[in-house]
Amino acid sequence: MTTNDVHPDSAVLSRVDVAVVGVAAARSHRAAVRTRSPWEAMEDYAAMICDRTALHAVRLPLATADVNTVIARVLSLQPRISAAFVVGLDANAATAVQHGVAERGGPLVVTEIDVVTATLTAMTISALRNLVVGPRVGQVVITGAHRAPMLGPTLLMSGVAGISSWRASDAHQFPLRRLMEHNDVLVDLDGCVGDSVPARQVVSMPGDTFDHGAVVLPGLLGVLCGHGVTILTAEMIAACARSLALITPVGCTLPSADERMLLSSIARQVTKSLGHAPPYSTHLH
Repeated sequence: MTTNDVHPDSAVLSRVDVAVVGVAAARSHRAAVRTRSPWEAMEDYAAMICDRTALHAVRLPLATADVNTVIARVLSLQPRISAAFVVGLDANAATAVQHGVAERGGPLVVTEIDVVTATLTAMTISALRNLVVGPRVGQVVITGAHRAPMLGPTLLMSGVAGISSWRASDAHQFPLRRLMEHNDVLVDLDGCVGDSVPARQVVSMPGDTFDHGAVVLPGLLGVLCGHGVTILTAEMIAACARSLALITPVGCTLPSADERMLLSSIARQVTKSLGHAPPYSTHLH
């Protein structure tokens, strides 16, 4: 065992700041399209955190998706960690873990669904801009909204005027093609669009969520751990999304993960959402 690893049967930890928890037993409708396993993603996220931030990451692979077990393992890492990043849980389990850890006075818990929600929101903002749809005007349809429960509130906080939810069972009465004649962007979390809607109007859930998480996670953890935050809110996710949209080139939907302004942009917007003076202000005028 290396100093950065925690195996399920071991309680020994070196001094760390952030735990990266990979839950390999979780299964979802989208499991078949994921290109790397939760444990592989855990390894990659941990390496990325160490490479791009001043935080020290520890890996915690779990072979069970039992919510109470995940909560207990995260709590067992106190007081050495200030946050835990959890990958591999579905939305319901992820929310339950966050609430369970918070109720017991545990550290901040961020999940992969949270960081993907930030990128989906930023991509929607960028898509509306590319379609020349102004702020507080855009209308958005979401399929599979249950897969990212914070997406709707985050979009509304980010300037979207209205949101509708669509399910496959609605297809007979409300075909997507017809529905999109009266809406601007479709956020397709169910992967059910096909060719029925023009690509410029579609924001899709990535098959490999790591590439999206890599854009958000270093900056988000870097600023939240520095302020002692214990609860992740929709306001923080929306601030993160705005920071991405602000530095996304015209015609694109996301900035590159190696964009030099990425960390400072996220830090500035998220810190403002916390009510603190934004850092790096001299670099962003």
